[in-house]
Amino acid sequence: MIGFVGLDIAKDSFTAVFLWVDDQGQSHTTTPQTFAANRQGWEAFLSTWQDLPLQTWLVGLASSGPYTRLYLHHLQRLPHPVYLISPLQAGHLRRSRSLRKTKTDRIDAQTLAAWLFSAWQEDRLPHPARPPASLRDLAILYDQLTQELTRVQNRFRQVLHLLFPELERRQKRFPKALRRLLHVFSSAQQIAQAADDDLTPFCRHLSWTPDRLRALAQHSWGVHDPAAVLHLRQLLALWDELETRRQQVWLDLRQQVRERYPDAWKRLRTIPGLGERLTALFLA
Repeated sequence: MIGFVGLDIAKDSFTAVFLWVDDQGQSHTTTPQTFAANRQGWEAFLSTWQDLPLQTWLVGLASSGPYTRLYLHHLQRLPHPVYLISPLQAGHLRRSRSLRKTKTDRIDAQTLAAWLFSAWQEDRLPHPARPPASLRDLAILYDQLTQELTRVQNRFRQVLHLLFPELERRQKRFPKALRRLLHVFSSAQQIAQAADDDLTPFCRHLSWTPDRLRALAQHSWGVHDPAAVLHLRQLLALWDELETRRQQVWLDLRQQVRERYPDAWKRLRTIPGLGERLTALFLA
């Protein structure tokens, strides 16, 4: 005999229904039970499950966005295959079984178990759910931080074009030393009025000398707008923060990928042109 579990989930609770057919072909369905979404609720659910007269089960889990992942983690520790069922799939069966348009957790849990039973009978079960992709989430976060950093950099250039357009045009990249200088002297007017002793600590790490930078600033047609100066400094602070966070995510991702896929990492790193970042993102 084989049994089927329907699990409909929400943020604070989940509802379970157990369905099976005995050796005489008689179907049995438990009354839907709702459990709290916490450790005690999960243990109560497992206790209820263990009391049923079967060893082999298929589990149908509602694919409900961000809440699904926690349940999937716990279910995949058990010796039963888990199938993610989309709301669209379950909705078709629910509408075909009832003229009522009411959607409740109890009805949905019953529908999930019935859908799984029907798919098993007709030999059309989908592939079991894969383990949650934690590494992929790190890779997605890295990509999101990269996109956000690019937006901040583009906005920074737009504001700098107002304050010191000549510098914005000449600089393809803005190293940290130049960003530190602009955090203190944020407009052409401020740089034009700065003393050598104030500019030298920054220029020591740049291709600019204090005299060249000041001369460029003195002939600039940029404007000194106090609000734009404050805006530029906030963008520079955000740039540094995003860059630091992105670097930490990258280090975490690289370490996790190398630990989880050591052989694949070594093989892929032998391919010319395939650097560490591309290798890590590919394996994640």
